[in-house]
Amino acid sequence: LNENNLEGDLPVSIFALNKLEHLLLGNNAFTGQIRDSFDLFTSLEFFDVRNNQLTGLLPPSLFDIPTLQIAYFSNNSFAGSIPSNFASPPFLRDLYLDNNMIGGSVPPIGPGQLGQLTEFLLQSNDIGGIMPDSICELFSFLLEDLWADCSPPDPEIECSCCTQCFFSRPTAVPTTSVAPSVEPSSVPTSIPTKNPSSLPSVAPSQQPSGCSDRNKTGLLVEALSPITNVSQLL
Repeated sequence: LNENNLEGDLPVSIFALNKLEHLLLGNNAFTGQIRDSFDLFTSLEFFDVRNNQLTGLLPPSLFDIPTLQIAYFSNNSFAGSIPSNFASPPFLRDLYLDNNMIGGSVPPIGPGQLGQLTEFLLQSNDIGGIMPDSICELFSFLLEDLWADCSPPDPEIECSCCTQCFFSRPTAVPTTSVAPSVEPSSVPTSIPTKNPSSLPSVAPSQQPSGCSDRNKTGLLVEALSPITNVSQLL
């Protein structure tokens, strides 16, 4: 359902589709909150609600799904804090929380968690404190992009390992010249497989200036056919 003109609240009946592997609702005009009702989902790999007008809290139950690999929340108005269980999915690869109203601090993670994470975007929020060492240590594994509001002279968050620092809102301009791996206008055009290493690497939604120093090939994700009525899914 990506890139349609769908609007209004997300239908409650969506949460009965607990066998879904891909729930792609980005680039629409959905409003309201996301119910914390993912307890019965057992196969969801790709969750995308970026570029809507959603509010409320990030749903903690989403991060209890062991198959989750990609979660995009960018460019909404989510508030509250990062769920304490955000690092639970063992194959989580991309987590985009940028351009929201999320506060608090980044929770530390335990040994062995987020070993598959490659992109973690936090900029243009109200997230403060200090980036945990346990997050910075992920660069020893697969982490490539860690973006936050850490630009001096008045950083929102202290981060010695971030690959891209932005000014605190409302400016949100990077101070270094590292561009995301794929153009932010990229839209998924192919459905990811169950192999985490072959899932799509869609670019961060906010494009900093400069040229990339990380040349990785982005595999794009195929969006579902345009549907103008959510009831067609149900």
